[in-house]
Amino acid sequence: MNEKERLEKKNQNIVDLRRDREVVVRDRTNAAMTKTFTFDRAFGPQSKQIDVYKSVAQPMIAEVLAGYNCTIFAYGQTGTGKTFTMEGDRTPGDANSWDKVNFS
Repeated sequence: MNEKERLEKKNQNIVDLRRDREVVVRDRTNAAMTKTFTFDRAFGPQSKQIDVYKSVAQPMIAEVLAGYNCTIFAYGQTGTGKTFTMEGDRTPGDANSWDKVNFS
């Protein structure tokens, strides 16, 4: 949830991350009714962008350099950080900056 949603007391989180592969979605009117989705990897709201990069994009770099075609499809709501995840913050000295990434 964003800051505005957290401040409004009527809102509740209906998505939970179980382990690092399962996403559980609850019906907001009936919490007992849930759907579970399994992915290769899922990242929760506390995940750092650099961790997403290292887990998803960095391993593909070796494959591209070996001559394989690779595609990363980033899908999600506008403003949720897809572009930042793919490009990162290029501010020198920032905790998530590219100067901290070990490409080897």
